[in-house]
Amino acid sequence: MNDPDYDNLFVSKFYHRKFSSKRETLLDMTNTPMFDSINFQFKFLARWILTMACSIKTGYPSSPFKAEYILSQIIFQWAKNNMNIGARKIIGVCYSSTYINNRSENFHGYFYNTAIPIQQSCENGYCEVLTDKFCLTQPIAFHEALKFEKEVEQQGQVKSLDLFGFKVDYVATDFGKIEQVLSEKPYSDLYFVTGESVINE
Repeated sequence: MNDPDYDNLFVSKFYHRKFSSKRETLLDMTNTPMFDSINFQFKFLARWILTMACSIKTGYPSSPFKAEYILSQIIFQWAKNNMNIGARKIIGVCYSSTYINNRSENFHGYFYNTAIPIQQSCENGYCEVLTDKFCLTQPIAFHEALKFEKEVEQQGQVKSLDLFGFKVDYVATDFGKIEQVLSEKPYSDLYFVTGESVINE
């Protein structure tokens, strides 16, 4: 996360509750297809150039303007404006993380960034369509979450990380410890974005 200010950092787990119908989907712009059917493989080949253009690391991470993000933002805007085109409704776009080497034996699963635009603009509060689709654990301050760490187990997604030239077990990092804390009660209890508790979800 490029050295964030931990004193002002809160952590939470977000869960996707449901799609309102089977028609809803994400525009897959990841550089490793998430689906293995022939149909998705052809789609991957058809937009391969655009996908690769969305997978370029920024040359100047501290710069306020990042030219590498222009095409990704244009595709996101296209998806937002053409949400209801075709047989399926595109509710967002997913891009591969440029910080993850998917060929490394240390990573398991999919690591990507998802951008989902609002579907209803409200004068106050949040988009009602999206608040119905997601729930989350109560946000907790980063340092506060670390106070509840226990002996952690091996995470399923990441085995180890390369930090400053040294191989470190993910479970030994602060983020690995916090992930474990957020998986146990009461910090794993789910709430709607409005703050209402999720019951029998």
